[in-house]
Amino acid sequence: MSTTTNLPYHLPSNVFSTENKLTSQPSQKTILDLLNTRCSTSLHYLKQVHAVALRTGHFQDHYVSGCLENNEPCKAIWCYYKMTVAHARPNKFTYPTLLKACTVAEAAEEGSQAHAHVIKQGLSGDVHIRSAGIQMYGSFGEVEGARRMLDEDGNSDVICFNAMIDGYLKCGEVEAAKELFWSMEDKNVGSWNVMVSGMAKCGKIEEARGRVLQGSFGGF
Repeated sequence: MSTTTNLPYHLPSNVFSTENKLTSQPSQKTILDLLNTRCSTSLHYLKQVHAVALRTGHFQDHYVSGCLENNEPCKAIWCYYKMTVAHARPNKFTYPTLLKACTVAEAAEEGSQAHAHVIKQGLSGDVHIRSAGIQMYGSFGEVEGARRMLDEDGNSDVICFNAMIDGYLKCGEVEAAKELFWSMEDKNVGSWNVMVSGMAKCGKIEEARGRVLQGSFGGF
């Protein structure tokens, strides 16, 4: 089979030429050069180069992956599917964006599958992935799934805890949010803010306002 027929979307053979010679395995530099030149003015070429990046495994580079941030969550999920079909191994940069895409697209089933992939890839200890997953489950109203993700490997940081508290409050589970809040050894400004705003959204506006004025949350 010729090299040209392996290229997706009938990509012109001279696009991946180096000194007028077609290369069957374009380098990362070649991919980046194309993204910064031809693809900056042509959606057609961008789609083609994206496909080649998937096929060759260069999608794993987080700089190349950044070209997919186009505010179209369903396409982001589709790109992940294409990535797995192309046998390009996802890494820790892949899943925060994927989980966020599932959140925005309200794709609960796909989000659960992504979580399963995270576990399979041994990446559940990454706090960026974990916080994105907790936020995702919380947005779906699945606090049990969010809490499972919080407790995995026992390495959650304050951002993960804040996301879990926010998830509890969004689901109206005020007491669970309070309990988790007070169990935290380290709290930051975000921890206090999420409690105040969450309490207010749960209809406890006067209580939240009172704590802000007092400068203390001791009565929660």
